[in-house]
Amino acid sequence: MKNFFIKIVLATLFLLLNSCGFKVMDNSSLANFSINKLETFGDKRINFKLKNDLEILTAETSKNFINIKITTNKDKSVKEKNIRNEIEKYKIELKADLQISLDTKKEIKRMSFLVTGDFLTSSTHSKTLNNEKKLVDNLTKDLSKKIRNQIVIYLNDI
Repeated sequence: MKNFFIKIVLATLFLLLNSCGFKVMDNSSLANFSINKLETFGDKRINFKLKNDLEILTAETSKNFINIKITTNKDKSVKEKNIRNEIEKYKIELKADLQISLDTKKEIKRMSFLVTGDFLTSSTHSKTLNNEKKLVDNLTKDLSKKIRNQIVIYLNDI
């Protein structure tokens, strides 16, 4: 009797959770624009990754042509020190100032983005540099997602 009750509960849960109707939103259909001109200033490594992420997002058959200027800045500071005054953690802030303008309008939309993270130092310098590199890559991905979402929101509001 107990096994039968458990089977009924599991079957009911499976049916209820399986057909909830949730669909993942397709961002590619929202990205109805093409980048006419993309200028970057600041950190070259971050700008290269941002540029690649934004160019993937564009639709080639779009009638909305936009011009983008991105200025990036990377700030590295000490977050924690131990009793012997040795650095244990660094903090990295990536700042991006974005300017968007449509070819059809003279108006320029300005936005600023900030992402932060911290990484641990290691006993060897190369491991510390690898930790920093991984953190900067992850922060750049977060920054590109924020920029893409704001561009899509801005263009859908027009």
